[in-house]
Amino acid sequence: MTISVDSLFGFVSALFGVVLFVLVVAGIGVRLALSPVRRHQRRTREALVNALIKSGQTASNWSVLTDSERTAAKRQVTRLDCEMRMSGLPGADAVATWTSHKLSQIRRDAMNGGINEDIVPYFSNQLRAWLKRPRHHTALFRDYIELWERTETDTDLTIQD
Repeated sequence: MTISVDSLFGFVSALFGVVLFVLVVAGIGVRLALSPVRRHQRRTREALVNALIKSGQTASNWSVLTDSERTAAKRQVTRLDCEMRMSGLPGADAVATWTSHKLSQIRRDAMNGGINEDIVPYFSNQLRAWLKRPRHHTALFRDYIELWERTETDTDLTIQD
């Protein structure tokens, strides 16, 4: 019994086609299986970012808020900070720390009357950029945090001298 080259080529071609088909179907299946998880993470991130941006806008008007409005705003920021940290999203801890620092800076500037008009759009743009590319922007947030920590350490050393 001899096997011709044509029949061997046909068998290998068919086998390759089946393997390729299985790989494509498996890839589509994995994508479809992970799709609801990714969609949920995306919606969670979007909701948190939108709420944080709203908090930034509220913080920019800090000087005109009543005591009860300030208390409610602080509670909302605390709740959002906790939600962000517990969300399990990539870079959520760094974003929560950065956001907390920026919101306190916005509130402080608003109380002193010297708020920079570009700070709230900057705050919003940074959060939206993280929304689009969380892994890339997490590194930027960590750099900001590290810079602030170094600045605070330098200030503490200067005060002690």
